Amino acid sequence: MVATREQLQARWKTPEGIHIAENFRQRFERHPASQEDLQKITTTLPFREEVAPALDLRGLNLPSEVTNRGDGFILKHLSLPGAHFEYLQDVANIVVCNLQGAIFDEMHTIHSIFGSDFRRASFRKAMLQGVRFWHADLREATFFQARLAKADFSEVPCQGASFVEADMRFTLCAGTDFRGTDLSRANLTDSSLGGVLFDDQTRLEGTILRGSRMSQDFRSYAEKAGAILGTEEEELNAYELACFDALSAIIRDPIYNPDHRFDVVLPLLTELRVKLVQDHHYPWDNELVASLEGVLSPEDINTLGNELYADAMRLLAYYL
Repeated sequence: MVATREQLQARWKTPEGIHIAENFRQRFERHPASQEDLQKITTTLPFREEVAPALDLRGLNLPSEVTNRGDGFILKHLSLPGAHFEYLQDVANIVVCNLQGAIFDEMHTIHSIFGSDFRRASFRKAMLQGVRFWHADLREATFFQARLAKADFSEVPCQGASFVEADMRFTLCAGTDFRGTDLSRANLTDSSLGGVLFDDQTRLEGTILRGSRMSQDFRSYAEKAGAILGTEEEELNAYELACFDALSAIIRDPIYNPDHRFDVVLPLLTELRVKLVQDHHYPWDNELVASLEGVLSPEDINTLGNELYADAMRLLAYYL
């Protein structure tokens, strides 16, 4: 029987697993580390034989006592083609690595930088919201049902890649090379698609492109290829609604609202959201400020607009 996600993650929390993780950390930071060196570390790791001879890093997460920091770990200058990273957690950045054919299925990270060779890699059902694929190579990679909202694919070669049923709302795809790419049933609502490269092998059956910015040539091709588009004049406020919902989530977060002073805002946001859905030009911010005068101090109203809402937009990938 193949090990479960829980078993693969739990093995890194045992004393032996923590020791192995510490060895990994030292080698990650003392780059470059060879695959052979890393293989030697895992000889006693449970379930490694399931993917042998490939390197088994499934479920890897480095606890804070190992990383000595809370912002994840960095993979840099590594050559680990074909390595298994399923269920990987808390990786901050993956840069200047050869990870051709590596498997990252169902991994989880937000707002990371992935700037490596991921040709033919697999990211099936991975959580990668807000990830910046700067200087990455994604040719023939697989992102089936991956969560990629707010990701940045600008100028990235994605020829032959598959994004079938991926959530790609609000992505930045300026100049992305989608020639031969399968985007069937992917959701690219409110995305920036200016200058994308495409050909007659770019698949767009059922692809949601409502509210997205694109060239007339790409729009014409998308219509013929079976994509779901709004009219050119249509203005979609999906992004604004998402930021609006993120603001509500932030107000419910005790880190942002420890004394609950902003709780009075929540019912007002609920009412204003209904109006915003009906009319995306509705001046909800002005009405919100007017409704809060005399209820919150001027300083708190300023904090709400200039700090909390600003964070809602900046950290949107965490709340989608």
